[in-house]
Amino acid sequence: MVEEYILGVGQPATFVMPAYFMSNVPGSIKPSADGNSYTLSWLFHPDTQIPMLDVPRDFGKFVASTLSGPPAKPEHILAASGWFTPLDVCKAVEVYMGKKCEFEEVPLEDFGGSKELLDNLLMIREYEYYGPGAKEGVERSQCAVREQGGWEDFGTFEGFLRESGF
Repeated sequence: MVEEYILGVGQPATFVMPAYFMSNVPGSIKPSADGNSYTLSWLFHPDTQIPMLDVPRDFGKFVASTLSGPPAKPEHILAASGWFTPLDVCKAVEVYMGKKCEFEEVPLEDFGGSKELLDNLLMIREYEYYGPGAKEGVERSQCAVREQGGWEDFGTFEGFLRESGF
C-alpha cells in the first residue's frame, strides 16, 4: 500500500526489500539431549533456496547504495546476503560448532505456528520469497551495492553464527 501511494503521487523511489533474517534461524536449531549434535527443524524442503540477510552486517550496505543518488525510476532492491538451503545451514552449524547437525523437515500438518507465519514460510518454500526472477534480482541488487559502495562481500551463515555468538 505504501509503494502504491508513493508511485501514485509520482514520487521517485527505491524500495529496499529485506530477505529472510538470519536471526530468525537459531530458534529452529536445537541441541540433542546429550549435547553432541544439533537438529534444524523447519517447514522447508532440504533443497529450498532461501534468500537470507545478515541484518547487522549487510542491510546498511543495501540502504546506503540506494541513498548514493536520486532514483531514476521506481526500483526494488532485493536485500539478501545470499541464498542458503536448510542443508547449507546445517553445514554451517557443523563447521562452526564442530558437531553434527541433522535437518528435519516439519510436515505441514505438524506446524504449530500462526497462519500468518505459515503463509510466510510457504511463500519462501513455494515462490522463492521474492517471486519469479528472484535470483537474478538478488544478484542485480548485490552488484548495485558493489558498484555504489565498494563493498565486495556479503555475510555467510557461518559468519552470522560466529558474530551472533550462537
